[in-house]
Amino acid sequence: MCIPKTKGGLGFKEFSKFNLALLAKQGWKIITQPNCLFACVMKAKYFSKRRIHECRLSIWGARQLLEEGIGWRIGNGNAVNIWNDAWLPGLGNGRVQGQNIDIRYSKVLDLIDKETTTWKQDTIQALFGEEQLESILLIPLARSEPKDVLIWRGDNTWVYIVKSGYNG
Repeated sequence: MCIPKTKGGLGFKEFSKFNLALLAKQGWKIITQPNCLFACVMKAKYFSKRRIHECRLSIWGARQLLEEGIGWRIGNGNAVNIWNDAWLPGLGNGRVQGQNIDIRYSKVLDLIDKETTTWKQDTIQALFGEEQLESILLIPLARSEPKDVLIWRGDNTWVYIVKSGYNG
């Protein structure tokens, strides 16, 4: 029944997979719009003293789906951890891979020259391989120092939609 119509099936969605995609939509809303009414009510009821990923909320059943698809668009680099967060565009899961971690650098901000608003190429070259270096240097930096923004990597709009969560 879940086989696409083009292949002779009925084209129904896999209900468990579709349910996870719908739950992830709610999780995305809580994460990206923490001050909206829905997020405030859920926080007050289910995780007022904890962070969302520590609660047993059914929405968080879609945690893996969200963690695989969420990434960062770099603004000032202050909120993004170099070694743990997904921030590299176009490279697999968006995380730094297979490099020696240097604890002197923890935030993406540490890789940006604040005076010229450019990447510290020497530092980046010392920390990362050629492919990651090229990817980082392609990330545009704004002079106005906007905040870093969470994005959905599974869609060109950078916003989570159920279709991309289901197909991802």
